Amino acid sequence: MSKNKIDIIDLINKIVWWIPIKKYRDAFRNYLVDKYTKPNIYTPDIPYGYSLDIDTHNEKVINLYKIRRIEHILIETINRCNGKCSFCPVSVGNEKREYKKMSSELFNKIIDDLVEIKYKGNVGIFFTNEPFLDDRITEFAKIAKSKLPEAFIHVLTNGSVLSLEKYKEAYKYLDLILINNYSKDNKLKDTNKAIYEFCLKNPEYKEKTIIQMREEEQILSSRAGNAPNRQDNLKTVPYLCHVPAVQFAIRPDGKVSLCCCDTYGEMTMGDLTKNSINEIWNSDTYKKLNKLMVKGRNKIKICKYCDFIDYVPDKLEDYTVEEKIKSYKLNNQSILENK
Repeated sequence: MSKNKIDIIDLINKIVWWIPIKKYRDAFRNYLVDKYTKPNIYTPDIPYGYSLDIDTHNEKVINLYKIRRIEHILIETINRCNGKCSFCPVSVGNEKREYKKMSSELFNKIIDDLVEIKYKGNVGIFFTNEPFLDDRITEFAKIAKSKLPEAFIHVLTNGSVLSLEKYKEAYKYLDLILINNYSKDNKLKDTNKAIYEFCLKNPEYKEKTIIQMREEEQILSSRAGNAPNRQDNLKTVPYLCHVPAVQFAIRPDGKVSLCCCDTYGEMTMGDLTKNSINEIWNSDTYKKLNKLMVKGRNKIKICKYCDFIDYVPDKLEDYTVEEKIKSYKLNNQSILENK
């Protein structure tokens, strides 16, 4: 890590020390680190907004696998995206998966599985796709929220097929709509511009809406070695990965992927048409995986060239929906803020 970056992080630590609640202090600190130290090109030895040395990071990951629980559920109801992002393995021109769409029966079964375990974590009705290509998304959000009132129901979308009317209807049942406006010219797409202007005129809608300006040609993580624009820069990083200790990613056919970076479904941890979420999470398949994950990325084929690294929590805590909305806003720069 460069001396300049260390100096910036030291200054940020001095700025945030006065915030009395640790989770808010940490969230604000991560936001500032991300904003003022993030490199333009992703480099595995400088994770986004992250300053832990390798040994400390790995120790935290090992400890997390000892207390693992599902914090993030991802449900992909249709495995297609209409984006053209150069960093995405399933963008237009890169997609190679067989087209699949989740049945309503399977979606309801997944939600019932979560009700059974009294789930209060994050439920993302998306995975590696554009969720609003499925015209049932709003109805699915309604079902999820009605059965899991304490869970955080949200979507990430590029907004390209999200009309203002669809947005307003989905807003009723979602706890957060995060719109990534991908472009090459830093301009809002027409659909996103309409939502942006509507939110400015109706500020109450800003409460659960984030609109981010993103670049189609960004250089990001290698996504398990499958990112199209990272093929000339793949290597195994020494940081352990904690994601499978807290995340459960479901494909449209009910099969469970290793994590959010397993875009092609190269690993299958279980099948929800045959078993429950709880049965799969506590299966021998996951027990074997957990042992491998703490030994290094080169122990699993799909992980060998994945350099995705994220903040590792010291412990797993329960947060309210309102707290999660605040956290998302602290960690994602919305053009709606301060407007």
